[in-house]
Amino acid sequence: MFFLAVCMISRAPLAWTGEADDPIAISGRAWRRDNGLDVDVKLRNACRTALGPLSVEAELFGQVRRGRIKEGLAPGRENALRFRYSRAPSRPGIYPLVLLFEHAHGAVRISRRGCLLLSLGKNADPAFRVFVDDMDMQWQAQTTVRLTSLDGRPHRAALRALSGRGLRVVDAERLVNVPAEESARVVFRVLFAGAPRSARQGLLVLASAKDGDVERTSVASSVVRLKDERPWLPWLRWPLAVIGFVLLAFVVVIELGLVGGGAC
Repeated sequence: MFFLAVCMISRAPLAWTGEADDPIAISGRAWRRDNGLDVDVKLRNACRTALGPLSVEAELFGQVRRGRIKEGLAPGRENALRFRYSRAPSRPGIYPLVLLFEHAHGAVRISRRGCLLLSLGKNADPAFRVFVDDMDMQWQAQTTVRLTSLDGRPHRAALRALSGRGLRVVDAERLVNVPAEESARVVFRVLFAGAPRSARQGLLVLASAKDGDVERTSVASSVVRLKDERPWLPWLRWPLAVIGFVLLAFVVVIELGLVGGGAC
């Protein structure tokens, strides 16, 4: 027996190397076992250049499993990994398999997020529509997440905001009350943590309804555009010039004082 797995394609890349809008295409399916679940994840390189050795982390039900494609992925080629989990879902519905990809691109190590939505036992309509604002970042930035109820009823939502390893989300997990008609707004602060500035980054947001007897998860993503690092010297030029002038004037005053004292 297998459960249907639905590939989540975001409207923007969760990390971008400049070759294609969707560097890695994701698909797969989940298989029920007596004491757990197996998930087959198929990855296809949608770039025009090869991806180096690919490391993958896959999180489901709070369990993290790791896999690796040592040979990497040539352009247009695909490969598959199987992840085995020792738990089955506590209730049917839509669950997110949260993915973290890492691979080399030239001399740069790229870290990107992805998500595969798994329909386990029962299909369920999403409870929310989720919107996330894009960001421009130097060292830190903020983004607003908006949640709107799709069925005209209030909900309690569990929010998670995830990024690659080069960024850090402050207070990444939140509980939010979503009203029946108006939108709920949540602000996340994102910090720069060493991500390559040449690669466009991304933020993945998961929203799961905590009410009802069916698991319902909605996913959205945003682009994080990293600005080039500003050099310190141009900013310090005028302060250093002022300090140098003050020190020079101080030395001149001392010298004049010494000369005047010797003449007496």
